[in-house]
Amino acid sequence: ASLLLPALNRAREKAKAAFERSIALQPTSKSLIQLARIHMANRQEISAQAALEEAVRLEPAAVIGYQLLARLAKDRGDLASAKGRYLEAATRQVPDRQLAEEIGDCLRAASEFVAAAEYYRSAISQDEGERRNLLLAYAEALTELADQSLAEHVLEFGVSRFGEDPRFALQLGSLLLAQHRPQEAKPLFEQALALQPALSEARLGLARIALEAGDPQRAIRGLTEGLRHDPYHRETLELLHQIH
Repeated sequence: ASLLLPALNRAREKAKAAFERSIALQPTSKSLIQLARIHMANRQEISAQAALEEAVRLEPAAVIGYQLLARLAKDRGDLASAKGRYLEAATRQVPDRQLAEEIGDCLRAASEFVAAAEYYRSAISQDEGERRNLLLAYAEALTELADQSLAEHVLEFGVSRFGEDPRFALQLGSLLLAQHRPQEAKPLFEQALALQPALSEARLGLARIALEAGDPQRAIRGLTEGLRHDPYHRETLELLHQIH
């Protein structure tokens, strides 16, 4: 890796110089976007922003230009600007899977869960891959909207389709526990722990079920075991303090 990095940097600089010469002779949106990508890879956000602004000025229909501008804004924590750029992209082209997912992520970060859920649904409908991250994000947005029935359906599909991923069992267990369905939640937390023994959130779920069943000692044992994996897990420490 130490030998590859200098070679990669040299290749980037060479490509950057070539694009800069091309742009000096005849600027095009495509070459400016390629230059912006190099600037972004080099963490030169200001230069990337300038190149992208010029790219969309030259070609207002350049959807990827707005998409990259939105990524820059989101990376610097400016969700309002990111949302504006993403929606500019969406008005110029029906969002493909990647763009719909990114818009959903931005809207979810801005707590606009209704719109986020719609974009996640669009992304899922277009995705031919495993789509596990999309499903988890969609279920989270639905939970925030209190559409627990649909969230449960999405997570059940995730558990059956991606049984080796503990996040689905954990999220579904948490949803069921919040609905006061501990007997259904318990095997899901146990499944998540079997897949990932260091998963403190699953131990927390089992501890809360034990407390509801009037068995604080079992809760303490589970939480104490969790601290062996993560000694500073805040919620575990807080719950142990409450029990004692």
